[in-house]
Amino acid sequence: ILLARSGFRVTAFDLVEKAVSIAKQRVADAGEMSGTLDVYQANVFELDKTPFHNMKFDTVLDSAIFHCIGDDDAQRRYVETISKYVRKGGRFVMHVFSDQNPDPWVGPRRISEAHVRTFFNETTGWKVDIRPAFYQDTIQAAGGGKAIFMVAERTVD
Repeated sequence: ILLARSGFRVTAFDLVEKAVSIAKQRVADAGEMSGTLDVYQANVFELDKTPFHNMKFDTVLDSAIFHCIGDDDAQRRYVETISKYVRKGGRFVMHVFSDQNPDPWVGPRRISEAHVRTFFNETTGWKVDIRPAFYQDTIQAAGGGKAIFMVAERTVD
């Protein structure tokens, strides 16, 4: 909503119907915006079935998807899918839980910088900037919350 209020054209999706319903209500409650915000229910692995399947975006934001997706193969398919939607020169922004979080761990999969770089690198068409970060939530209070923040620029179409 903040981005749409600032004049951006925003396309958002979630797999969970309830989350989409809440988001649509928040958009309606937000009132007039100088940009647009369209919210869809969609599976990240089936974006070819969405109204935006032919679009390329300037920026794609991963909000707790990569570290919640199961195994390495699923993460590879996710990156391959998302890569189709970022225009050359566009950016993919990702914030994931770091492998630097201590045990015992009850959160989503912890991700190392090396693991991220197996998917996002020059060979796969990305110029990558990775920085240490934090999640500001209850996990951090327990000594966790360490994260990786990545901005990757798409170098190919």
